[in-house]
Amino acid sequence: MSSVTLRRFARAVAIYSLLVVPPAVGLLAILHCGDDLRPPRSIGGDWLVSGSAPACRPFDFGGHPVMLGISQSGLRAVGKLSDTSHAALSLEIEGATITGEQDGASGCHVALAAQLAANGSGSELVGVLRWPGCGGCVDQPFRASRALHAGGAR
Repeated sequence: MSSVTLRRFARAVAIYSLLVVPPAVGLLAILHCGDDLRPPRSIGGDWLVSGSAPACRPFDFGGHPVMLGISQSGLRAVGKLSDTSHAALSLEIEGATITGEQDGASGCHVALAAQLAANGSGSELVGVLRWPGCGGCVDQPFRASRALHAGGAR
């Protein structure tokens, strides 16, 4: 091989190395940093709250079973109660603990603090509904289980 060909080859290897090696090393570093990441527990779906409907105005459940519908995205979720106003709660998930308050809360509103059951199935919530700013409303402990749909459990 001539010296010009060797220079071109060396230049091509150098350019190739500069374009391929740093991204490959970066990808390996990102994968290594993510080794300890764990996804949050799944709480999305409809939850049937056991017991009687909370007796707190202005939250009216019309004698129907109390449902909590949860839409989850990562560590954040939105929960909607089945009351006539469909109160929406901004929820946060930290391990097995779920906390949240009504969106845009001012005055009488609803707050939730719950734990996913320790049985590991993630199919039961145990917690309390609170009514900050609502005079005469008492905290209501609750248990909730995933609601069954025609297509099976969610």
